[in-house]
Amino acid sequence: MKNFNKPLQAIVFSSFFLLATSLPLCIFEDTAQARSNSESPYPVDQIWSTAVRFLRVDQRFPILEKDRDAGYILFDYVEEPTKVHKASLELVPVVQTDGRSGTKVVLTIPDKPRHVEVLLLEKLQKKALEELGAPPPPPTRPKRDADKPEPPKAKKPKDADKQEDPNQPVRGDDGLPRLPHHNDFPRGE
Repeated sequence: MKNFNKPLQAIVFSSFFLLATSLPLCIFEDTAQARSNSESPYPVDQIWSTAVRFLRVDQRFPILEKDRDAGYILFDYVEEPTKVHKASLELVPVVQTDGRSGTKVVLTIPDKPRHVEVLLLEKLQKKALEELGAPPPPPTRPKRDADKPEPPKAKKPKDADKQEDPNQPVRGDDGLPRLPHHNDFPRGE
């Protein structure tokens, strides 16, 4: 009967060990918080009202709180009348690579997969394009006058390369230091 207890003890111990090691993973499991973003070529002032209308009128999501100065909108993402998820939309001003002021739009719906956020961001971008038209052109850079010639460089006299101080390195025509030539040293006669 003792031989029967050993395998049973091993099974019980391994089951307990498996449960003990996986339990903390279940308790402390990090919820998947998707956070999708996109860049909009429109400044925050222009896209703010479009975003509010998109959420409230087009998507019919109840807006819980909004702050234009802080650049956020808290709303309920409603799937069905019974399924409601908390969500947020952030509008962050950015300067784009071409110098235009744009907006980074960040959408967070913690309980939904990322593709839902991406789809909503694409719809918002489409609405902004329809309402606001083409984005503003990048700022023009000042053109360099092509007719204006560059000022001539001052030429140094040939003797300017010769150093009076013997402790200074000897420099060539290109201005770089060079090793002294044997003719550069005074002869002892």
